Amino acid sequence: MGVTFKPVFNRLNTKNKSGLYSIHVRVTIDRETNYINPKLVKIESRYWAGRQNKWVKESHPNSYEINSLLQRKLGELDTFIVRNKIMGRPISFTAINDFYFKQGDGTIFNEYVSDYIRNLKGMALNTLKVYGTFQKHLNRFNPKIKFSDLSENLLNEFKEYLQSEAGLKGGATKKYFDKLKVICKDAVKQGYLEVNRNPFYYSDVKIKVEKPRRTYLEIEEIRSIANLELGETPLSKHRDHFLFMVFTGLYYKDLKNLTKMDLNRNKLGTYIIGNRIKNENAFIIPVYKFPIAEGIITKYASEVSHLVFPDTISDQKFNEHLKTLAAMAGVGKTVTNKVARHSYAQLWMSKGAERQFVSKLLGHTEEDTTQEYYNISIHDVERKLSAITFDEF
Repeated sequence: MGVTFKPVFNRLNTKNKSGLYSIHVRVTIDRETNYINPKLVKIESRYWAGRQNKWVKESHPNSYEINSLLQRKLGELDTFIVRNKIMGRPISFTAINDFYFKQGDGTIFNEYVSDYIRNLKGMALNTLKVYGTFQKHLNRFNPKIKFSDLSENLLNEFKEYLQSEAGLKGGATKKYFDKLKVICKDAVKQGYLEVNRNPFYYSDVKIKVEKPRRTYLEIEEIRSIANLELGETPLSKHRDHFLFMVFTGLYYKDLKNLTKMDLNRNKLGTYIIGNRIKNENAFIIPVYKFPIAEGIITKYASEVSHLVFPDTISDQKFNEHLKTLAAMAGVGKTVTNKVARHSYAQLWMSKGAERQFVSKLLGHTEEDTTQEYYNISIHDVERKLSAITFDEF
């Protein structure tokens, strides 16, 4: 496949009142011709020389800048074509146009990142937020990273920046490196980066990810929230939803989708059999162990809805209300909806429940996941592990 390109001036050979005309790049693929407009400054005919690398005469006041920019544009186009030929990819006008106008400055990796994120589709909102935050960190680290700068050394410098200057821990650092890796892989796929120039191709950057410290509530803290005098207010409803999660281990999303069909009853009381929305893992929850939880079901029973709790709000708003409740109850911890689930695991395991049993209550796939939710506290040491009852509530 033969591909040639050359700058042309006033390609339609027209006249206009201003006397200023554009410079285009004529691209020919197997004798078929198309034109690209690099959008350089328009010039008068008397300044056009048309000679290799000296397209604009020196008599033009900005000849050096225009010639340099045009030369760089032609160089980027040449590199793109060579890479595609090496990789055995077909070269078409569409591919060239996509490359030329998608890239902005084809040598700047940050612009490719910006374009990649702007065109993401079908992603969850939280994933898009992660990409957006990653981009902010990358631009603060270096707003003009060239494709030629991408290397293992740059990865190590970026890692150092994230952990030292941005103050991120290993988990967050790895999360942003994962996004960087995906984008570099896409740049290779799109022909912007050669395979062996991908910094992750040979990279051995190690990122230590520490185990997260799970926040949970002690029994006294749960009681403090339960005993708040709130009257018939929206805050009272959010408190009840949170307590139900503490006594069932449900995520807020699972609580939102809990239906009356999920509720079962035997001689002991109510229990729930269902599947977690996150991973479809089955769980079984003995609600009857906590009379408060059974009372909450009765309190919010509705004749018109198939949902157990039809009146819920967004996770963000719910977390805001939980922070208010924690402050009112004198709980000096950052309380979010996930704290309820951590507290549930803590309640059971602090009573000596076997881990495989608690895994079934939580809907975990691996028992090791459950272990991460459990933290030994002084209260557990002082309390003898005996028959599992929750008379404290």
